Amino acid sequence: SHYSLKATARNAQGESEPVDIEISLFTAPQIEPLDLAIPEGSTAGTQVGRMRVYANGTSIDSIALSGTGSEDFRIGKNGDIFVANTLNASRQNYYELTATINDAVTALLQITLQDRIIDTLTNVGEAAELTTSLDGAILYVANHGYNGAVMIDVSDPSELTYWGKISGRYPQYLDISTDGSRLAIGHSSNISLFDITDAAYPVHLSDYALQGHSSLSAKFMHRHNSLLAGGKENVQILTEEINGSLAYTGDLDAGNAKDVVISPDDKTAYIADYSEGIVAYDISDPNYTARIGGTWPDYRWTNCRLAISNDGRRLFIAGGGQMDIWDITNPDKAKKIGALSGLPHQINAVTLSENGLKAFISANDLYISDISDPTAPVLIGQISIPGGAKETVLLEGEARAAVAAGKSGVHLISTEGFDIPEKAPGLLGIETMIEADAEPGTAVESVEIVYAGSGGISSFMLSGDGAEDFTIDHSGNISTAKPLDAERKSYNLKVIATNSAGSREEDAVIHLHGVPEIADLTVL
Repeated sequence: SHYSLKATARNAQGESEPVDIEISLFTAPQIEPLDLAIPEGSTAGTQVGRMRVYANGTSIDSIALSGTGSEDFRIGKNGDIFVANTLNASRQNYYELTATINDAVTALLQITLQDRIIDTLTNVGEAAELTTSLDGAILYVANHGYNGAVMIDVSDPSELTYWGKISGRYPQYLDISTDGSRLAIGHSSNISLFDITDAAYPVHLSDYALQGHSSLSAKFMHRHNSLLAGGKENVQILTEEINGSLAYTGDLDAGNAKDVVISPDDKTAYIADYSEGIVAYDISDPNYTARIGGTWPDYRWTNCRLAISNDGRRLFIAGGGQMDIWDITNPDKAKKIGALSGLPHQINAVTLSENGLKAFISANDLYISDISDPTAPVLIGQISIPGGAKETVLLEGEARAAVAAGKSGVHLISTEGFDIPEKAPGLLGIETMIEADAEPGTAVESVEIVYAGSGGISSFMLSGDGAEDFTIDHSGNISTAKPLDAERKSYNLKVIATNSAGSREEDAVIHLHGVPEIADLTVL
């Protein structure tokens, strides 16, 4: 917060001389605690996580680690944590360290070395993509193999059991319908459709030849009996007919589609187009589709992988060493609200937990991210995956996961213990406009709360020049408090939210729409 004031002193003769006074308010920097679980044997130079650090207007000169074994790690000024010496669980498998900013502010850093693989099944070919039956008992594996996809019984929490194969050559990708009755498998330039009403015994219904060779994705729509299938030339919309065959309904003019996701309401499709970037389409009527806005060119020439939140408000775009989070509440005005860096350049898949609090990122290892505050995602764990992680499917909620690991087969792993820490609130800044002659009590805008914490937000406040002209209630609703200063063009304020873990601030820019003046009128 900043105040620009004038002070005036008067002498005995009544003379005065105004003096400008500038006052800036700063709070202490913040660093939030972190509990990490990382692979045993992680080598020097490997980034294993990040502590959330907020400067709050101050300069961060250094962050130091202390405690038994602290020499095995180093931390950057932005909170990035790296291995300094190759880790050995026989020497030390648990670290309880203290991170200190500027020799003053501290937070706890806990690090556990773990081997989380429960079981491995290797006789499944080159495992690439996974999906599970609706009841979670059968795992379907696209394996690039000559003899078709593989089925694995995952009902036993302690082992993987080979169940059988599904006919088809060189399956590259697969997806299951929302109601769990259909399985689509893409192989070569074809898509095969199966009835899996009985998940353990698929029944082949039909095949469909795509235009051009198939790419990496096919996705079922949620309510329409249709699916989107990506090809090198375009993305086709296919609909199941009464006899079980797939019929062409329409297409989207996106070529080289590396991934496709569909909003839960079936209105919007997002496509990772290798040559154009991310492209959004209106598919509310599959017969008449249209692009929404322009492309997002920052993602051109990147093998991006996509995921969409269950409420359809967040799009996750992973590739090129990071994962970006976009607010897609309004698809034609999408905006980036958060980013997670420190990931491998090549990312194979992103899997979101059912409750939307974590992202499991499949790459050379499996990376677990806390996304409960989408404006500030952070790594909370890393699991070493022999063969690398191609895709991850969560089982029993988040207790276990099946990981496709290429030629190394499929691993069953434990994913317990990656807890979400309490942290300061997460907000989205606002920029809005209000009439300059608005009456006191006029609603201005509501601040979106993206993370409140388990105990909720204890207080909101506004700060900055002119903050007294507005009020903000406990829900983040901003209103006018008194007549506004019509001579100013805008108010550049800060919204500050506080919970039990700390405070966060975001910009609140309120522009004034001037009142038109009526010129002198002469009646002739």
